[in-house]
Amino acid sequence: MSKSVSVKWARSPAERDYPAAASYLGLTAAAALVKDLTAPTLGALAAVAAAYILRGPGGGPSGTRAAQGTLRPPASNIAKP
Repeated sequence: MSKSVSVKWARSPAERDYPAAASYLGLTAAAALVKDLTAPTLGALAAVAAAYILRGPGGGPSGTRAAQGTLRPPASNIAKP
């Protein structure tokens, strides 16, 4: 009789998961392909983590404009002389 096992997935990958994934992928893929697939992922994760730490979760209008590169307020909010 087999035992039922419950698996609980983490909400986001841990730092140690990336080298493990690269190692597993390396079993069937060339080393250059593994590097090409895993390096951008690590870079993206670092960029998102840094942005979250420096700016917070965002979600507001100013955070949205900052993410889009338009830090100036909309023209309708500018006071006319």
